[in-house]
Amino acid sequence: MTIIYGKKENLNIRIDQKTRFGLDLLARVKRRSVSELVLEAMGKRFEQDLPRCKIEGKEVSLMQAVWMVFEQDRLVKLALIAPELLTEDEQKIWRVISEDRKYLPKGGDPNYAAIRTDWKVIQHKVRKYEESARE
Repeated sequence: MTIIYGKKENLNIRIDQKTRFGLDLLARVKRRSVSELVLEAMGKRFEQDLPRCKIEGKEVSLMQAVWMVFEQDRLVKLALIAPELLTEDEQKIWRVISEDRKYLPKGGDPNYAAIRTDWKVIQHKVRKYEESARE
């Protein structure tokens, strides 16, 4: 089964025949597509299971707090709100960003525009650091 997010991302999952048949039946009953049913269920799980955090005095799910259109912005927001959830690769990128005052001024807000503009430069620095660590 392929699930489409915003008609841009595909996710392939393996499910047994009985579950697929159940999804098809439910889709018929609800007069919706299987993709719509799955996306709705996932959205509910995000709201229920992801940690809550306060943003501008309002309690929201981590998904709401971190979601941004640009990947770079999401990584920065995740690093600031829930750094324990960063992957190892994201931790390396965040390290480069957080150590450069151009991207993260001391006591200031992240410079998202500079991070987006220099994204390839930041990734290149990570690769250089990895290569030097192997030598």
